[in-house]
Amino acid sequence: MVDSGGTGPAVRHTILSPRSFVSSIFVVFLSLALILLGLLSGIAYFILRDDLTRSAQSEMAALVDEKAAAIQRWIGERVTHLDVLATWSRFDALGPWPARGQASTPTQERLLGELRADLRRWTVAPASVFTSVMLLHPESGRVLASSEPLDEGKIKRFRRYFIEGRHAPFIQNPFYSLSRNAVIMAVSEPVWRKDGSLLGVLVGEVGLQPLDGIVRRQSGLIASAEAYVVNNARLFITQPKHISNPAVLRRANYTDMVSRCLMGGSGVITADDHDGRSVIAAYRWIEARAFCVVAQAERQEVLRGVNRLIWSLLVVAVGALLVGMVVALFFARTLARPVERMAAAARQLGQGDLSVRLAETERNELGELATEFNAMADRLLERDRELRRSNRELEQFAYVASHDLQEPLRKITSFGNLILEEKSQALDQEGREYLNYIIDAGRRMRSLIDDLLAYSRVATRAAPFEPVDLSDLLTSVREDLELAIQDARADIKAAPLPTVMADPGQMRQLLQNLLSNALKYRKPNESARIDVTAARDASGKGCTLAIDDTGIGFDPAYAEEIFKPFRRLHGRSTYPGTGMGLAICRRIVERHGGTIEARGMPGQGATFLVRLPLEHVEGAPAHE
Repeated sequence: MVDSGGTGPAVRHTILSPRSFVSSIFVVFLSLALILLGLLSGIAYFILRDDLTRSAQSEMAALVDEKAAAIQRWIGERVTHLDVLATWSRFDALGPWPARGQASTPTQERLLGELRADLRRWTVAPASVFTSVMLLHPESGRVLASSEPLDEGKIKRFRRYFIEGRHAPFIQNPFYSLSRNAVIMAVSEPVWRKDGSLLGVLVGEVGLQPLDGIVRRQSGLIASAEAYVVNNARLFITQPKHISNPAVLRRANYTDMVSRCLMGGSGVITADDHDGRSVIAAYRWIEARAFCVVAQAERQEVLRGVNRLIWSLLVVAVGALLVGMVVALFFARTLARPVERMAAAARQLGQGDLSVRLAETERNELGELATEFNAMADRLLERDRELRRSNRELEQFAYVASHDLQEPLRKITSFGNLILEEKSQALDQEGREYLNYIIDAGRRMRSLIDDLLAYSRVATRAAPFEPVDLSDLLTSVREDLELAIQDARADIKAAPLPTVMADPGQMRQLLQNLLSNALKYRKPNESARIDVTAARDASGKGCTLAIDDTGIGFDPAYAEEIFKPFRRLHGRSTYPGTGMGLAICRRIVERHGGTIEARGMPGQGATFLVRLPLEHVEGAPAHE
C-alpha cells in the first residue's frame, strides 16, 4: 500500500503483487495436468471399483454374522454359569428366612458368612465370568450375601434384575452403575428350595471388557474393518475402534445402517458412519437382546487397490510435474509459512494469549494482514484490561456495600430484641408477632449479606496457591462438622485424595459446603451416607473429586440452576439456608481453573463432580 500524495486526505491504493499472478498460472497448470491424468485413469477406476466393493460387502456380511454369533455365545455362557451356581448345594442349608423384624438365627448368620467368603473366592478365581455375585432376599430385595462387602444390606427391590429374576433367568442389558463407576450387565436367576419355594434371587454382574474384546477382535484382511454394538436407544454398547474417547452409553449413533437395523432389518449398504466417513457396512438385528451389531470398513481402504493403479498411471506423468513441484516448494517458503505463522498466532490469541504479535516484514497482502492482526490484538488486550478492571471494581463495590449494610441490620435486630425483652408487656400479641417478623427478617437479611460477602471474597480475599493435601483437609473439615455429622447419623467414607495446587482456605470452604449440603438434604428419618472419592484424568494433569450421597436428590432439569446465587429448590421452612453455598463452590472451582457439575435423581441421592488441575494452570492467576 502507498500514499497517493496531495493536500487532501491520504488515499491508499492496493498494489497487486506479482506473486498473486504467478500463483494463478501455477494453479491453472496443475489443474490441466490433473484433468488429463484423471481422464486416463477413470476407465480403470470404474471397472475395478465394483468388483472390490462386492468383495468387501461379502467380507463384512461374514464378519457381522461371526460377531453376532460370538455375542450370543458369550451371553449364553454367563447364563449357564449362573444357572450352575444357582443349584449350589450350600443354598439348601440356609433354611427359611425369619419373618420381617426378626433376626436371623446364629446358624443362618454362620452359613451366610461362609457363603460370602465362597462368593468372594469364586469371583476372583481365574475361571470366573462375573465381577461380583450377590444373593437377594426373595421379598425385600435386600442383599443377604455378596462378593462385594459394600453391597451388604443394600435394597435392590426396584432393580429390574430382581423383579424379573424372581420368576425366571433374566439378562439385563448394559447400564451405568454409579457404585461400580462402570458400565455392566446383570444376569439374575431364582434360587429354589427343595420344597419349591423361592429362597432368593442370585445376581451376577458382568463387566463389558470381555464382550468389547470379542467384538473388537480383528478379523479378515481389511485393516480398517471393525465391529461394534448399538442398543435400541442408539447408544454404543462396545467401544468403536476408531473413537479414542469413551463412547459406551455416552455417544449416540444416528447412521443409516443403525436406523435400518433398529427397525429389525439385516443387510449390507454403503453409507456414512457416525464420524462422516464413507464405509461399507453390514448390520444384523439380535431380537432377543434388542442389540444391533454392525461391521464396517472404510470404503477408501477397500478401493485402495484401485488407487494404487491410478498412482501407477500417474508415475508416467511425474516428469511433466517436476517443474510444478519446484514451483510449489518455492511458494511453500514464500506463502505457506507466513500463513502458518498467522494461523498459529490466531490459535494462541483464541486460547487467551493476548501478547502474541506477528512480525510485519512482508510488503504485500500478508504484511497488511499481519498489521491488521496486531492492531486487533492490541484492541483485544485493551478491552481485556478494561473488563478486568471493571470486574474488580464491581467485586469491591459488592464487598463494601455488603459490609456497610451489616451495621444497620445489627442495630435493627439488637434493638428489636431489647424491645421484645424489656417492653414486651406493653405490646399486645399482634405487636409481638410483628416485632418477631422484623427480627427474623433482619437475621435472614444478615445471613444473605454474609453469604454475599463470602461470594465476593473468593476474588477479593484470595490467597496464593500452594500444595494442599485434600485427604488431610477433608479430615479437618469432618472435625469441624462433627456435631452436624452426629446429628445426621452420617456414615462418611473417604478414599485417598490427591495433593493439588490451590488456595487452602477456599479448598476448605469448598469441601465444607459440599459436605454440609449432603448432610442437610438427607432423607427424613434415615442416616446419611456420603462417599468421597478421587480419580486422576487420563492425561495425569488433573483429577476428579466425587462427593456421592444417598439423600433426597433433585430433578436433573435443575442441575445448572442450583449453582446460581440465591437459587433454592425448597422452602426455608423445610431446609434452611440462603441458596449461596453451591454458587460459592462454583466460583471457587472456576478460580482454580476447574469445573463442577451435579448429577442426581429425585429420591436417589446426588453426586457432585469437581474437576481440578493438579498443578497451577499457566496463565491463571494464583490470586486476584
